[in-house]
Amino acid sequence: MKKVISKESYYEKLLLGLNLLCDPVINTLGPKGNNILINNDEFLPFISNDGVTIAKNIYSEDEAINTIISILKEASLKTEEEVGDGTTTTLVLLKSLILYGLEKIKKGEKPINIKKQLDNYLKEILILLEKEKRKTTKKDFFNIACTSANDEQIGKILTKAFNKVKDEKAIIIKESNNNETIVETINGYYFEAGVISNSFLLNEKEVILNDCYILILDYYLDNIDIISNIYNLMIEKQSNLVLIADGYSEELKNITIEINLENDFKIMLINTIDYEEKKNEVYEDLKYLTNTKIIKKDDNININDLGFAKEIKCSLQQTIVIGKTSKELIKHINKLNNYLKEIKDKYYIDNIKERIIKLKQKIIIIYVGGYTKTEKKELIMRYNDALCSIGVCKKGILYGSGLTLLKISEKINNEFKIVLESPIRQIMKNNNINENNIINKIIENNYQILYNVKDECFENISDTKVIDAYLVVKKTLETAFSIAGLLLTTSHLIINFHNKNNIKNYEL
Repeated sequence: MKKVISKESYYEKLLLGLNLLCDPVINTLGPKGNNILINNDEFLPFISNDGVTIAKNIYSEDEAINTIISILKEASLKTEEEVGDGTTTTLVLLKSLILYGLEKIKKGEKPINIKKQLDNYLKEILILLEKEKRKTTKKDFFNIACTSANDEQIGKILTKAFNKVKDEKAIIIKESNNNETIVETINGYYFEAGVISNSFLLNEKEVILNDCYILILDYYLDNIDIISNIYNLMIEKQSNLVLIADGYSEELKNITIEINLENDFKIMLINTIDYEEKKNEVYEDLKYLTNTKIIKKDDNININDLGFAKEIKCSLQQTIVIGKTSKELIKHINKLNNYLKEIKDKYYIDNIKERIIKLKQKIIIIYVGGYTKTEKKELIMRYNDALCSIGVCKKGILYGSGLTLLKISEKINNEFKIVLESPIRQIMKNNNINENNIINKIIENNYQILYNVKDECFENISDTKVIDAYLVVKKTLETAFSIAGLLLTTSHLIINFHNKNNIKNYEL
C-alpha cells in the first residue's frame, strides 16, 4: 500500500490522531483521575490509570492516523524513559500545543514561524521554571514517595532507606519469599551466589569470616592436588579462605568440610555465577575489590594469586565481600563511569550502574512481601515508581497540581497562556471541579495557595504536600514542545506498507 497525504488532509489526520490518543490518557491526570478499561487480545481485560500503559494500547485501523499516533506516543515514552514520570502531563501539554499551532496555521501563519515561536517560548519558560525550583527537604522526599506510591507505609520505608544511603540507585527492590516485607542493609559488595551446601554453614543462616583470603578459579576444580599448597598454607596460618570455582569434586567437598570441623578457621566453597557474562563481571569487580587474580585452567597457583578482604559473609543465597577502597578500585569505578557515556542500551546502562553502586559497598535491599504473586507484583511496581520519584526529586521540587506552570503563564504572552494552564485545568476537569473558580482564587491569593484535589481543599504552599519533581516538569515541557514543533512543521505523510497486516503493529 502506498499513499501520500498532504496539507489539509494531513492536519485533519493529525487532529484525529491527537484526540484518539490523548483524550483517554489525559482523563487519568491527577490523584482522582479516571481509570481506563483495556481489552487487549494478548491479555485478559484490565483497568489502568497509567498513562504509558494506556498509550501503548491505542492504535487506529486508519494507517495515516496510526502513523501519527506512533509519533505522538514517542512523547510519553521518552518522558517515561528519562525521568520515570510525567507521561500524562506531557500529552496534556502536547495536545494543547498542537491545537494552538493548528489554530495559527488556519489564520495563515507559516508553520516554520510557529515552531520558532514555540522554541522561544520554551527557552523563556525554562528560565522561569528554574527560578521557581526549591531545594528538596527530607519531608519532601517522604511526601513525593507517598504520593507516587499512594501508600504512606511505602513512603516511610523508602525514605528511611534513602536517608541511610543518600542514593536511590543503592536501593534495590526484590520480591520476598513470603508475605513479609523485609529491609536488609548490606555493607559490602554482594553477589547472588552462596556456599555449595548447608554443611558449610554449621546450622547457621550465614557464616562471617574476618581477615579472609579469597581465590577465584575460572574452571571446574576436580583435583585436590591443584590447590593443596593453598590449603596447607591456610592450615599453617590458621586463616580463613573463600574459594570460588565453576564446581567442585566430591573429594574436595568432603576434605574441606573435614578441615572446617577440625579447625577454628574456615574454608568456604562458593557456587559460581549462573550466567557467563554476569560471572565475568563479578570476577572483574572482585579482582579490584580484593586485589586477587582470576586463575585460568592450567595456570599455576601460588600465594600471590590470593586476594584479601576485611570480612566476607556467606549464606546459601549470596556472598558479601567487604574489601579495601584502593587506588585500583577507584580507577575501576571511574572506568565503569566512563562506559556509561559511551553506551546507549538501557540494559547495559542499568547493569553498569548497579555494579558501581555495589562497588561502593553500601546498599539496601527491600524484599517486598504479599499474599499472592499478583499482590507482590503490584506492590513492587509502586515501590519502583516511588523510588524513581525520590531520585528525580534530588535536583529540586516545584509546587504541584499545575500551580507552577499557572504562575509562569502570567509572565508569558497572553495568547499562549492557555497552553501552560492546560495541566491545572485538566486536573480540575477530571475531578468535576470548575477550573475557572480554582484558577481565579489562586491568582487572587498571589499564588500562595494551591488546590489539593485529593483532600478537596485549598492549602497554603508553605504547608502543602502536593509537589512535583523539577526534572519531571522540565522534561515534560521539553518533550511536548519538541514533538509539537516537528508535527506542526510536517506537510506530508507518506504511507508505504507492503503488507496491510503490518499497520496494526506499527508503533514506536
